[in-house]
Amino acid sequence: MRALPLADLFLMHANCAADERLVGDAVRRCHAKQVELVGHLLDNNDEAIRQWFGAGMLQNVVTTLGLAAIDKPWARAMSGTCATAPL
Repeated sequence: MRALPLADLFLMHANCAADERLVGDAVRRCHAKQVELVGHLLDNNDEAIRQWFGAGMLQNVVTTLGLAAIDKPWARAMSGTCATAPL
């Protein structure tokens, strides 16, 4: 299982505390910068930007929970891994 970069872990935790005004302001600024960069790379296509962020958030969950190593239908559905074939 790959470890998440510290910045990813920080932002995930900060999202949870965003109801605190100063934290929320900082988190919004961080997301705004990310959207600006990703938007530039994706021709400012709003749907493509949402898909990119959605895929990244799903990957964070898959990685954090180690779902690629769990051979259960629900984990495969989230991680996109194939069922292992019996030998």
